[in-house]
Amino acid sequence: MRQLLALRSLLGVIIMTALVCVSCLERRETITVDETGKTTIRAEFDGTEESFATPIALPSEPEWTVISKEVNPGQGETRIKLTAEKVVAYGEPLPATFAARDSVPSVDLRFPTEVKLWSEGNRTFYEFKRTYLTLPFGGINMTEDALWDQDLEDRILDQGIFNVSEEDRSRYIDEYSSSFGHLQWRFAWSALGQMVRRGDISASVKSAVNKRTFEYTEGAVTPVRILGILGKEEDSIGLALENLKTELRGSYIRIFADAVGPGKENLPTTFSGSLDSVILDYDITKMLEAQQISVTVNLPGTVIECNGLVDPDEPGSVGWLFMGADMRRANIPLYALSVVEH
Repeated sequence: MRQLLALRSLLGVIIMTALVCVSCLERRETITVDETGKTTIRAEFDGTEESFATPIALPSEPEWTVISKEVNPGQGETRIKLTAEKVVAYGEPLPATFAARDSVPSVDLRFPTEVKLWSEGNRTFYEFKRTYLTLPFGGINMTEDALWDQDLEDRILDQGIFNVSEEDRSRYIDEYSSSFGHLQWRFAWSALGQMVRRGDISASVKSAVNKRTFEYTEGAVTPVRILGILGKEEDSIGLALENLKTELRGSYIRIFADAVGPGKENLPTTFSGSLDSVILDYDITKMLEAQQISVTVNLPGTVIECNGLVDPDEPGSVGWLFMGADMRRANIPLYALSVVEH
């Protein structure tokens, strides 16, 4: 029985990993600047139907011209290819996100972009700058930092659950429950921080609620309970985890309502909205982390400075390739400078 439960716990890990992988999406942009500074951006996206169904912003009319959208049913999955284009005259603001102007602000991929040109004697310089801004919450998931024993998880995945010791199985369940509970509690912690920043509540209220929600989470998310969830039938694990998240969320809101007291009935609703926003931000961040981003910039003349990849046969072109996960800890700047000699 113990071996069966341990095997099902491994299936839970595979399911959680699959939830990230389904949102894999390849992003390719080709940015071409002509001698007048006019910039043409062609954005291409290639991924599964699931990756296109996520709340991640993609180019849409009327800000972008959608060139094509191909839907290709395949064996077991449907793939979609989307191509969109935007032309920006020199001096006009370049896009900093794919989100539509009237969309609800979110953490979605943000990349402030700038093109400048100037002349010095018989030379004209063209400068391209773009910065992919750090995605939030890179440090709140314990499975992504030093608190998570990746070697232990790798050992379980590599050797099989029947070949690891009872100690390893027990340690893994402890880590899983700690990570799950910490993540849910940090959502509430971040939502309360937003409310303090807006002036909705005081820092002392935040501290009191933080303490009570932490204590509640420790009592609700235990290794025994997590083992019971991961020991369910494979198709029931995801639903059980979602039910636990819903239970925690409801309890956090009740704890908050008790802390602020009567006469402030609107504040629990505000807290609920902030909590939803924080969780959405985190979900979008996780989806973006699994995506591959490729950018090629074509500038007039010859590139003389850059922090990207260059090809001697393409003196005016620079390329960059990175994963969304690279934005967990720091901004990613793209820079290129070219010159045209007259």
